[in-house]
Amino acid sequence: MPAGDVVRIAHVSDFHALASTPETRLRAAFDAVAEERPDLVFLTGDFLSYTRRPLRHFPRLFRGIGAPTFAVLGNHDHWVDPQGVRSVLEGMGQTVLQNEATSVMVRNTRIWIVGVDDATSRRENVELAFAGVPRGEPTLVLAHTPSTFDRLPPEHETICFSGHTHGGHIYLGRFTEKIGRAMGMRYIRGHYQRPNHQLYVNRGIGSGGPLPGFAPSPRSPSSTSPPTRPDARRGSLTAFGMTACFFEILARARACRRRESRVPVRRLCGVQERQTTDATRWRSHLKRVPKEGVEPPT
Repeated sequence: MPAGDVVRIAHVSDFHALASTPETRLRAAFDAVAEERPDLVFLTGDFLSYTRRPLRHFPRLFRGIGAPTFAVLGNHDHWVDPQGVRSVLEGMGQTVLQNEATSVMVRNTRIWIVGVDDATSRRENVELAFAGVPRGEPTLVLAHTPSTFDRLPPEHETICFSGHTHGGHIYLGRFTEKIGRAMGMRYIRGHYQRPNHQLYVNRGIGSGGPLPGFAPSPRSPSSTSPPTRPDARRGSLTAFGMTACFFEILARARACRRRESRVPVRRLCGVQERQTTDATRWRSHLKRVPKEGVEPPT
């Protein structure tokens, strides 16, 4: 690419559409994207939360982007309906990449875009995703889970775009960073760098539980962040991340009770991963989960 030429990329992540994220916030995010007139748009997963119902509203929610759009799926998408999400996004003209790569011409330069599938749900395959990607050409990577950054091939030079962490839900500086590292999350928010690779972690516009998390949203020079509430920019302590585990279980139990989809209940606060729609069994089990955790009923 000619020296001084800039590629404008809008990066939006973790939508949790119509669950914790109302339509007004989603539309505000994409209106902001359209105003920036980016060359490329990257969507890094978690379009759904615990039900597939919002899928029928996607054409209205995601309209008006107006630029080549590339997406990867997140752990919530895989838990609910990965094929449904991919089908709807592709029907809207977006390119969904699951351990695969494609190339696009931007200002007379070929740019490779690699989509690595979600690591949290164990769909990640970095080697397969980079198969056929030539060395020495501009390469951008989409990966919902930031930990994928550690497994990018050293022979390539890349910029990776991720989400998943919600900026720590609430951001208390080094305290949040220490908790994240203790939980195995080295990359919480913003920009990171290591030899040959750079990473930008988007804090997302939604939340996996009923209450949103609030953290300052650092802006990357290579991305367009969605608008945030004023108290979010100041990092106000308006929600407690410690309740996230409880709300994950509560939301899953409600989805099972409505029988809207086969919702996987993963190991979370002592609950073993399992596919079920039997609401009665899960409600009775969740009431008696001890602190040390037990296996779910069989």
